Amino acid sequence: MTSGALRVTVLAVTVMLLVAAVAVVAPRAAWSQAVRDLDVATDFPTVAVEPGERAKLDLQVRSTPAAPVELAVAGAPEGWDTSLRGGGFVVGEVFADPDEPPSVSLEVDVPAEAEPGAYTMEVIGTAPNGLRGGLTVELRVQEAVSGQPSLSAEFPQLEETADTTFNFDLQLDNPTPRELTLRLEASGPQGWQVSANPVGEQAATTVTVPAGGTERLSVQAEPPPQATAGAYPIVVRATGGDQPVETELTARITGTHTLTLAAADQRLNVEVQAGETSEKTMVVRNEGTAPLRDVQLQASPPSGWDASFSPGRIRAIPAGEPAEVTLAVTPSEDAVTGDYMTTVSANASQAQDQVDVRTSVETSGLWGLIGAGLVVVALGALGGVFRKFGRR
Repeated sequence: MTSGALRVTVLAVTVMLLVAAVAVVAPRAAWSQAVRDLDVATDFPTVAVEPGERAKLDLQVRSTPAAPVELAVAGAPEGWDTSLRGGGFVVGEVFADPDEPPSVSLEVDVPAEAEPGAYTMEVIGTAPNGLRGGLTVELRVQEAVSGQPSLSAEFPQLEETADTTFNFDLQLDNPTPRELTLRLEASGPQGWQVSANPVGEQAATTVTVPAGGTERLSVQAEPPPQATAGAYPIVVRATGGDQPVETELTARITGTHTLTLAAADQRLNVEVQAGETSEKTMVVRNEGTAPLRDVQLQASPPSGWDASFSPGRIRAIPAGEPAEVTLAVTPSEDAVTGDYMTTVSANASQAQDQVDVRTSVETSGLWGLIGAGLVVVALGALGGVFRKFGRR
């Protein structure tokens, strides 16, 4: 390459570099004459933290007029890590606006070995014209300043029957300055089906609670069919933090009420004779899990008949126990042979049952003898007639 060509090449490169420099510097030069006010602020310039935690402070960076502002952190204690973040990135410059400041935050990792005390640092903003604005923040390190997560229920005790699923609403509070992901566990007495889930997420067994936030939980507890009346403890735990948190709920079963009325011999029929009383042993059984009280027994026989129970009232029947009563049925004197229905019932305030008992009216043995006698008399009279007229 000749010296002339070399000079031309060097000159061309120099021009290109100058153009690039102007392209970069010119916009910032335009801002350098415009920025007259710069402010870096936060709503919480002093916060309490624990050793080993990460503190996050949201910043507001404003300039008048709007302009790019370089940000830096100065004065952080030795061993403390700091970063400025915005839009998910580590940033070194933001475009400040007087009305709508950019979303940017200061994050500080406090060493686990940090001693209790007050520590300060400064966030410095620098405009293109050299105008500076500073913010001093103070982190006060002390043990257990934020408390622990907690579980609570507005109604920790519910009362239902044994055939009902208990539904509890809980609140999980996270007062710490960091997000927590906790595993949910729930347990109850043997035979109970118990589960705990975030509200609206029946398949989820973990919950994420933001720093300083809360989440609602739903707990379902289904008792076994044979569960008797009483109070049953339900324990709910959230694990995964520094220490597990738990709360105890109470499911109180009032008991189910089920009553059945049946014949002692399993046959709902009785043979009766007109005008005579016949008896049938009936069984009133409490098949529920709570006592039945003041059970009244009634019978509705055909018109003109009498039917009653002895006793007609049972003061109490314990859960799962039977009680025997006697049904007495008396047909009317003129009842003819055939089948009739007598409706019988057992009634308590909590439950009731009724059945139909078939009553079969049979001809009395006396009437059979009378009928036989009449037949004999008729045959005798007929024989006399034949003898009298046969001799003629």
